[in-house]
Amino acid sequence: MNSNFPSRETVARIREQYPAGTRVELISMNDPYTKLMPGDRGNVTSVDATGTIFVAWDSGSGLGVVYGEDSVKKIEREIHYATGKDFWLDTIEHHGLREATGICQRYLGVQLRSSDKSEGQFCHELFAAMVEDTLSKADPTKIVYPYDFATAKDRLEERFYHDSRKLNIDCAESIDAAIRDCCYASNHYNLRGAVRKVVSEYGFERVNRVVARLIQRNDYDGRYSTANKTWAADFAVPEAAFNGAIMNAHPVLLDDFAKYLREMYAELDGARFTLPGQPEFGEKVHDYEIIRSIRFDDNRGFAIGHNTDAVEKFVAWQFTTEKGERDFYWGNYSDSLEVAGQNYSVRVGNHLRDGDAEVIQNPVAAEQTTIRVRLISDEQRESDGAWLKLPATVDDLRAVFEQIGVHGPNGERYIAAEFSSPCKGVAEILSPNDSLDELNMLASYLKDMESWEIDKLQAILTGNVAVGVDSASGLINLLDADTFASFHVIDANTISELGAYWIRELPDDVPEGATAAEYGAQCASEDGGVFTEWGYAYKRYDTSVEYDGVVPQEYRIVDFALLDLPARVDRHEQTNSVKAQLEASRKVPPAPRKKKDDKDGHKSER
Repeated sequence: MNSNFPSRETVARIREQYPAGTRVELISMNDPYTKLMPGDRGNVTSVDATGTIFVAWDSGSGLGVVYGEDSVKKIEREIHYATGKDFWLDTIEHHGLREATGICQRYLGVQLRSSDKSEGQFCHELFAAMVEDTLSKADPTKIVYPYDFATAKDRLEERFYHDSRKLNIDCAESIDAAIRDCCYASNHYNLRGAVRKVVSEYGFERVNRVVARLIQRNDYDGRYSTANKTWAADFAVPEAAFNGAIMNAHPVLLDDFAKYLREMYAELDGARFTLPGQPEFGEKVHDYEIIRSIRFDDNRGFAIGHNTDAVEKFVAWQFTTEKGERDFYWGNYSDSLEVAGQNYSVRVGNHLRDGDAEVIQNPVAAEQTTIRVRLISDEQRESDGAWLKLPATVDDLRAVFEQIGVHGPNGERYIAAEFSSPCKGVAEILSPNDSLDELNMLASYLKDMESWEIDKLQAILTGNVAVGVDSASGLINLLDADTFASFHVIDANTISELGAYWIRELPDDVPEGATAAEYGAQCASEDGGVFTEWGYAYKRYDTSVEYDGVVPQEYRIVDFALLDLPARVDRHEQTNSVKAQLEASRKVPPAPRKKKDDKDGHKSER
């Protein structure tokens, strides 16, 4: 008998501890070929005479947990999450980002054959949360090498080219597999689930290009829609880098896959994840404003700059960081963001591939600057002054006051000469008449908003559907919970899409025989809404909430910033004081000159 086998008593104890139906979670498995990962869950089916626990894993595997080699833990009470986002956040908390990504990717794979609408909504919430937290990270496997082989050879980047090409092929195979696995009934496919599964593994940029290249090669095929062909034509894809990315799924299924891919990309604003790193705002280097950057734990990083007045409007830089200051060098200038972005992405990818550097939070890019205001004193020219980033502290404002020469409560006045904000529509509303305290309050409100709320606000402001919002106080009033809820933004960009939305939401209200376009036109006429970059915006009902104009103490910074500033010295008084000192000095006899030591240490005498 093998001495490694457990005794009968041990087997009996294992069977008692893990009866059939027990939910378990994998801790570790000593098998280099298994696809099971820590965190995977399943139901116990049986325990054999060797103590091996056989499990029907949620992923579809039936691999057993061998006594003495592998380990699992019993799930005493399985948590049922209200939303997919809750599931994602809890998994990160217990397993870390990397393991949580694998666990949730496998969960999306398990649910491919589900036709349950509530499960589909849960998976979509999970996918959206994953996209937000993972695609914003710099992952070399999700950076698509943009150049052809000849360019890669000139740049000494052949390895990057070949690795990216291999990932393109793997991505195509994964699309085929996801489409095959998402068939939950005869001729019924969960293609939205297939899109979520593949994008979570390869990222929007690679999946977009693999699918676009397929449609470009089959432009003659009438089974691909005109909308998909138009979309695909916009991608410049190096032929040789994608010629092995072949898919064998039926064109009708691939066409629907492309449609859902486009929809999810638009819904989640996938363009935000085209480039690694984070948006940045405010700092200028050689008249180029830094618009995106990434920083590593080896004190190096990369950035993109933009100068609207330059001949070559974009630049991709490398920088090093020392004592919080960045030194920019090796700039590659171009006249388009696409070219600069390609150079930036490749340099980031090379840096990640060539060493052990880890991406860290860039404190400059991480600043939640929602409003910037350029302040000038009443003695400065309009083009002078200094920028204040809001929300700000008393110390932040005091430093700007000292920089522009504002002295104490009764000194020079200051003027808000210019405003800017990454939230479209905000800066255009603000004016010098708005108080800094109210601006600070507004900026704090904006900072605390979720991304979907910011999108809704931008739709309301750019669509001019909020009447009377013409100042900081008007914006504060708009952001009141009740007032903000009175506006609605629908994910629709055309009359037909608007009609289709309401047909899905309220089918009983649709006139018999009305098409989506006809019903959309009727709804738009009744609502008086506007199509914007962020969807169709309109006001649902009126509210009577009014901001009372009182700024809470926590946002007030002006009085405290002025309080400790040195008082202004009047120029006339300063001149008289200097004259008096000169007159006084003339009346005092000069002091006797001291004798100097000579080079040898002796006193020098006349």
